[in-house]
Amino acid sequence: MREAYENLARNLGISEKVWFAGEVSDEILPTLLASADAFVMPSVSGPESYGLAILEAMASGVPPIVTNLPGVRELVADLSDGLVVEPGNIRSLCEAIELIREDASLRKTLSTNARNKALTRTWEEAAKQMTRLYSEVIP
Repeated sequence: MREAYENLARNLGISEKVWFAGEVSDEILPTLLASADAFVMPSVSGPESYGLAILEAMASGVPPIVTNLPGVRELVADLSDGLVVEPGNIRSLCEAIELIREDASLRKTLSTNARNKALTRTWEEAAKQMTRLYSEVIP
């Protein structure tokens, strides 16, 4: 699959601007993520899982750009700690990427807010939330 994407990048004339990292170790991942202006997850259909990759990017201070689908939309607040676009709307996705790339002040605000939110999303906090939910549903 990687070869197909590398060929596509070459055919589009963007191979000098695209880097295919391949498998990345847990030790290097935070540094690699922190070097990005944005983390883009343009899912087009169906619910996504909780979005651990998004949370990892947010913890590295990288604002996410996600699609408005169940799972990820519960994690990212549009224009607060990331950007949310409609699934399949390529123009909106491109505009979101350009906005983060061009607006340094917004990028900094989203980055700070994303990191702060991610730091509150601990396994302990998730367990507390699940316990509260279960006690509301099961008397």
